Amino acid sequence: MPGITGLTNTAANSISNTFAKQSGKAAESTAVIAGGSRLTKASVDASSLALSEKLRSNIEVLTQANRNAAQGASVVQLAVGAQQNILNLLTSMKSLTTKANDGSQNAASRALIDAEFQKLLAQVDNIANQVRWNGSSLLSGGAGSVSVAAAAGISVTGIGTIPANTFAAAPVDTTNSTGFISGTFTAATVVAEGNLYQVSVTMNNNANGTNASQTFKGTAVAPANDGKLVLQSTTDPNNVLVLTYAAAITGITNAATFQSGLQGALNIGAGLQGTTVTSLATALNGGVSSVAAASTTPAGAYGLSYNAVSQVMTLSNGAQSNEVTLTTAGAQTVSFANGVSVALDSGFALGVAVTQVLFNVAASSSAVAMNFQVAEKATDTITINIAGSTSAVLGLTGQNVLNQANAVTAGALLDSAAQTINSSIASLGSQQKQLEIASDNLKTTIENNVAARGVYNDADIPEEMAKLTQATVFTQLSQAMLSQAMELQKGLVQLAR
Repeated sequence: MPGITGLTNTAANSISNTFAKQSGKAAESTAVIAGGSRLTKASVDASSLALSEKLRSNIEVLTQANRNAAQGASVVQLAVGAQQNILNLLTSMKSLTTKANDGSQNAASRALIDAEFQKLLAQVDNIANQVRWNGSSLLSGGAGSVSVAAAAGISVTGIGTIPANTFAAAPVDTTNSTGFISGTFTAATVVAEGNLYQVSVTMNNNANGTNASQTFKGTAVAPANDGKLVLQSTTDPNNVLVLTYAAAITGITNAATFQSGLQGALNIGAGLQGTTVTSLATALNGGVSSVAAASTTPAGAYGLSYNAVSQVMTLSNGAQSNEVTLTTAGAQTVSFANGVSVALDSGFALGVAVTQVLFNVAASSSAVAMNFQVAEKATDTITINIAGSTSAVLGLTGQNVLNQANAVTAGALLDSAAQTINSSIASLGSQQKQLEIASDNLKTTIENNVAARGVYNDADIPEEMAKLTQATVFTQLSQAMLSQAMELQKGLVQLAR
């Protein structure tokens, strides 16, 4: 190889190239060792990188599927625990039927026994309806059919005895009240705020035995002759209750008389049923073709509306409000978080209001169904069916122990109910076992996928250390030889002198 010709130091250039190559190898080995992966860039092994990334994606999906299985097992455990508590209640109730079926008891003592019996029976429903997962009652029996109300205006029934000169004879303003205001009024309070008042009214939507509560409030209220009391829902500001004052409100002199007048207008008080309001509803309109509900949707009455200005479709049951912003016109399905889905046809247009549609989701006596994906494909699911455990589902509605015959009947029904609960617990146990087996299988699958990915991806650390050492030595040698080659060029300069 030529050494120095003119001003070209061929040896130094060659050594410099060697130095750059060895430095690059050292850097690459360092990156491999630091990251633990031999695939530091696609050019190293393109096919292995593709396979490694596919396995990585699969591992993440399987890991989430394993979490799904664990969540499913937790849901089942929650349901089983609640049903065990209901079973304890049934045992206590059976004991009370035995106690009532005693000839030495009289009507008065049986009335006391029945009072306890009824409280336990009510607690069965409380547990069944209040054991929830993500807002869905697990033991309610699930949602059944959906029925849409026919066209109707706001109807009001059960007006109470209104104290004179407080509210109008027809206190609910059906023209100006808007939104979802369906249910029965249960409470009304008025608190003084200086010369003004703070007003609060609560109503329950008791459809299908549910108890969805909605509260309407007004602050800085100033009553006026023949004026309006405007109260806004704390759940959904679109729901507005309007009441009309009397032509002369001389009966309202302080917070107490204001509250008394309000309670009388809404038939609220001991032994009173409360005024019932059915909100403004129309038949399906504006492109809404049908409404459906999942088994996990809470039973009860709902109001559906679409605001043409905000382009928001709102679903409300009084206690909760769900919203979806629509961005396209025409046929589509709008899904809400509580499992309600609304089908829109080609007639739906953005910016054109849909008048509120009322529909009712019936309670079911079958089961709440939940699907859990437990593998990489969407079709790889396990369905959990949780049987209803309310008093209605168990056949205990209306039972009492006020006499021996009733106690005998109730006792037999309690035996049947206990058998139903035991069967449900056994079924849930087998379903929980399915989820646990799926989880164990997923753990093994994930382990094997991680090992397979390691074959393509993982660095051979000892080999890379040897490469790094070798490249480092060659780099140091190249650096030393480059210095020597540069000295040869200095000799050429001396010769020229």
